[in-house]
Amino acid sequence: CKGKITSVNGLYEGMMDDAINVHGTYLKVVERIDDHTVKGRYMHGQAWGFDWGYVGDEVQFVRSNTMELVGGSTKPFVTSVAEISELDAQGSQFKGLHGAKEFIIRFADALPAEISASEGYGIENLTWTPEVYFAGNTIRNNRARGTLFSTPKRTVVEDNLFDHTSGTAILLCGDCNGWFETGACRDVLIRRNRFVNS
Repeated sequence: CKGKITSVNGLYEGMMDDAINVHGTYLKVVERIDDHTVKGRYMHGQAWGFDWGYVGDEVQFVRSNTMELVGGSTKPFVTSVAEISELDAQGSQFKGLHGAKEFIIRFADALPAEISASEGYGIENLTWTPEVYFAGNTIRNNRARGTLFSTPKRTVVEDNLFDHTSGTAILLCGDCNGWFETGACRDVLIRRNRFVNS
């Protein structure tokens, strides 16, 4: 998702998951083809089948085990993205029911030397990150958390009632080893919320 996500005056009650869960999906670098090109793969079985990126998108690389950014302030731009088809049992190529799991991605600038498949790196598409405004909502009696936000763009959470959420009322997180949900939050304002037994 990208653009601005707005949720105002909603009721999120008795849900079996978070009221709202805003994040992107890291691709794992599974091969460094050359200094400008990598092969990236969706890693979680429930998080694939959608377009990951387009020519002109801005990305950043993170070290999977520490979540540290690689390459400083340099944000490579994508010059090409190609889906890789899988082979079925008969050896015919297919994309799967809902799109590709792997992509060959080429960048305008040379990539940092340390990026490789052996070390464990994720690729975050910064172009596909949203701004979020979550206000005046009632979140109650949910099984998981109240809310989860993982976007580097501005996130405002205000004037909400968090009533009996099983986990944290507001979770800011990302990971590049399990769900491969992108992060990290950089501009968050949380104010005038009420928390009851969260």
